[in-house]
Parts: sequence; C-alpha cells; structure tokens
Amino acid sequence: MMLKFVTLLVIGFLQIFHVHNHLAKADTVFSRAQAIDPRTDIDERAITTQSFLPSLLTEQSTEESVAATETTVNVDTTDRPRPPIFQCDFTTPCFAENQLDRTDGSEFNLVPLSDISPPPVAPTSDVSSITNPTNNSLPCELPYQPQLENGINFTDWNMWFCYNNECPTQNGTQGTCESGLYGLISLNSSESSKTIIDSINSTDSNTIREDFSAVQCLRFNYYFTVYDGEDWGQAIQVWIGPNNEIDNQYSIENFTVADMNENKWQNGEVTFTSTSSNYTLAFSFLVTKENRTDDSESNKTIYFALDNIELYDFNCSDPNKQDTTTTTTTKQPSVTEGPRPSKSKVGLILGLIFGLGLPSILLIIGFVYWKRKHQDHSGEYDMSYTPNDGNEISHVSRD
Repeated sequence: MMLKFVTLLVIGFLQIFHVHNHLAKADTVFSRAQAIDPRTDIDERAITTQSFLPSLLTEQSTEESVAATETTVNVDTTDRPRPPIFQCDFTTPCFAENQLDRTDGSEFNLVPLSDISPPPVAPTSDVSSITNPTNNSLPCELPYQPQLENGINFTDWNMWFCYNNECPTQNGTQGTCESGLYGLISLNSSESSKTIIDSINSTDSNTIREDFSAVQCLRFNYYFTVYDGEDWGQAIQVWIGPNNEIDNQYSIENFTVADMNENKWQNGEVTFTSTSSNYTLAFSFLVTKENRTDDSESNKTIYFALDNIELYDFNCSDPNKQDTTTTTTTKQPSVTEGPRPSKSKVGLILGLIFGLGLPSILLIIGFVYWKRKHQDHSGEYDMSYTPNDGNEISHVSRD
C-alpha cells in the first residue's frame, strides 16, 4: 500500500515537470512568431502550441490564448485611362501663331430667322455647349427646329447646336447653354488649302511628352461646311512627322464630305504608330474643286472647325480606355496574440506545490508511517480473570 502511494506521488511530480516544460516551449514559439513575417505560415505551429496547454490552465483560457486567424484584406484598385499627352479645347490658344481663330460661334446665328433662312454654315456653339447640362440641369434635346421670327412657324431643317446660346431640353423648356470656344479656319473661293504646321506650341503645357508608347490614339471633333450636300472636295487631312521636317510628314487619316452625314459636330478617331518620339501634329484643310471663283454656285466660303483635340498613348480600340473599377481580394495568414501564458502564475503554482504541498504530503506520510509502527508494537489485549484463591491470571489473549 505504501509503495503504491509513493509511486503515484512520483508520477504526479513528473506530470508537473512535463507541464512546465511545454509551457516553456509555448513561450519560445510566441517569441519566434513575433519575428516572423505575417505572410509566413505559422498557423499550424500556433495551433499545435495551443494543444500542449494542459487542463491546469483551462480556467485562464479566455485571458491567455493564442488564436491563429486568416485575415481577408480587400484591396480596391481602380484602373483609369492615362491622361492625354496632348489636349486642346481652345480655352487657351493651342496652336502656334493662332493659326485657328477661337470663337463661340455666335457670329453664325441667323437673325432674324425666316422661312428662307438656310442652315448655319458653321457651328453656332462649341461641343461642350451641347454635351454639358444646361442651366436647368438637363442636356439639350437634339436635333430641334428653331422657331422663326414670327413666333409661329419653325424651320424645315434640323439644328444640332445651341442657337443664341439656348436649346430645348427634355422637359420642353428652353435651357441656357454653357458656352465654350472652338477653333475656326476658313477657305474662300480662291483658296484651295491651309495647313497648320508645327502646330504644337513648345512653350505651352500641352506640348507632347517624350515618354509615350509607339501606338497612339488621336480623338477630336470636326466640322466643315457642305452646301446643299454638294461635294467640292472638302476634306481634313491629319499629318504627323518629325519636328521641323515638312518633307517627312505623312498622312494618318483623311475625313471627307462622306463623313459629314449631318450639319453637326462629327467625331474623329484614329490609331496610328509614330516613328519618332518628337513630332508635329498637323491638320490640312482642303477644297479640291477648281475654278470656284468662276462658278456662282461654288463661289462661297468653306468653314472648318476643330474642338476637343486629345492625343493618348494607347490604341483607340483598347477596352481599358474607359474608366473601370476592379476589386482585388487577397488573403494572408496572421497571428492574433492574446496575453501570453504568465510565467509568474506558473511559478506561483509550482511554488505552492513545492513549498506547501510537498512538506504537507511528507508530514502526512510520516504520521501514517508512525501510526502503523505504533500499532505493530502496542496492539490491544483482552485479560480474563478466573476467581481462585490466589487471584492469578488464568488467560491472556491479544486481538
């Protein structure tokens, strides 16, 4: 019996040392986990360490725990087109020597309007006037037929611009347009062409940058006069070439009467490949019909207009040229560390066990041992007396 008790006591002490050893290992893992990059895989080690904690500390698990968690990080990325490497809306002069006149088109308003008034021969407003909302926050309702001076009838042709800085809107009311400027050039009956060369002002902020890709996209709005649908060879040619080298320029696009399907602003777009990192963007305005001065029908001025010229360093058909927003979700392991297992508490437990428990156990063992030995030597006796004359003891028995 005594041997069993001592054996159990020794096993108990070994368990205490085993627990203390694992707690020391757990603290080492915590220290190493702090130095590990959050992206490294420490989940398994943290969980394994957690499994070593004995039931002795279960009541402290809320305060002293380590949880290995996987943190989801949402990274929102927005892809937007690169800014234009050249831009001109004629708010300020864009071309050298003011080769294009800047105007709001008001000089082409027909006043007064009568039933014999022709359509305007040039834009009566810039592009922004018809694309931006009017003063009533509604866009222009295009096309429309302007009302004649008599206030009753309307023109028999369509208007695609603001007229007298106004236009009808979707709710049926007249809205005031947000007026802007565009570039204008004209060819009278004795002129066959004009070309804007060295058109980029090197002192202007719109100067073409050198850090661009070879494939580029040119966008702009254009207009030229077409009288009664007559084709007199009106055209706009777009050229590029090395700076100050007129002979090496080459055409990248040609817009003709066939492209002017209505008396309105048209959209021009061309993708091209530049052979030089420093070049000139040029426009040529043409009327190829000969002897126009001798023909009363063609002896008229042709107006050419440009607006919103933008040059980008990507292909015009690139789907990423429009604003797109994408969300990228990434996951990375991380360690959420609660309070570490307290060394002081473990030390306190062991101190109590060894300082108070062990002497008490030894005292109990000593007392039990002494008790057993005392019983073995003293015992209890039953004495029986038989009456006789000598009062002698006749029988003694031990239990």
